Amino acid sequence: MNYIATNHKSWVIYRKILIIFFFTISAAISISFYFAMSKPTEIIDTTTDIDWQNPPCTPDELSDNWKEITDSRMLQHSNRRIFRYKDTEIKIAFEKGKTGLTGNKANDHWHRYNPNALNDRDLYLDINGNPAGKGSNPSHINPNCK
Repeated sequence: MNYIATNHKSWVIYRKILIIFFFTISAAISISFYFAMSKPTEIIDTTTDIDWQNPPCTPDELSDNWKEITDSRMLQHSNRRIFRYKDTEIKIAFEKGKTGLTGNKANDHWHRYNPNALNDRDLYLDINGNPAGKGSNPSHINPNCK
């Protein structure tokens, strides 16, 4: 009888440990979902000196608030220039269109980096400040210049 009673006590303790373990895991998952779902979807852009409805035609038209941070190797091998807004981590990129190509690569365009990006699906912001995926049409902001 003593063996059965001891075995029963072990089983009760084991069940209590399992219940506490699963409750803790469930609570952690619930808290994670709460914070993931309560994350604001609207991104506030503090760069008030660019009107994205009518962006600059070239980087030369950017205000002095923008500093070019393009890597020198990228300048040699790419048509992309990257800029950061003063004292922030807000970044934008300008890509010069290439003759002979089609689509977005053929035209000059801007990209607004999403400061809250989690992956390539929300790497950029569109013209209205909404997340846009890498390579998506909304991520390419075309200036209306000739």
